[in-house]
Amino acid sequence: MLIARQLILAALGTLVCFGTNAAQTANEMRQKYGSPDDKGHYLVRPEIGMSVSFAKDGQACKVLIKSLPHMGREESFSEGLGADMVSQIIDEIVPISVRGSRGRKISFSGHVTVTDYENVEIRRTMVSKWDSSKGEREAEIVWKKGVCE
Repeated sequence: MLIARQLILAALGTLVCFGTNAAQTANEMRQKYGSPDDKGHYLVRPEIGMSVSFAKDGQACKVLIKSLPHMGREESFSEGLGADMVSQIIDEIVPISVRGSRGRKISFSGHVTVTDYENVEIRRTMVSKWDSSKGEREAEIVWKKGVCE
């Protein structure tokens, strides 16, 4: 009886975790991060924005995380986002348990890292390929199911 109760509690905990962490629809994103600004960017942390593209089924299909002062611009960065902070935000948007099994991880000149999972692909771009301490320029999550509009 005790084991059955523990299994049920574990299953409920998993459902709550997925419902809380896997914010993949516009409504879920608004509940978690508030309404997007006039340019469509959600504020995920102070000075850190997120733009989201949605598929026809309403699910997120592409997310771009970037410093708000640099959203929509391609100018050079002197300092980027902390890697730990970017990892936390990625984990909120697409928890490890939702990503599926991990495939290849490819690094391009130490500047861009692409990690392939069963359900998503995560690209992380460093500010400087020569100095990783300057942080990350941006991170992008692309879901494999659902075509972006």
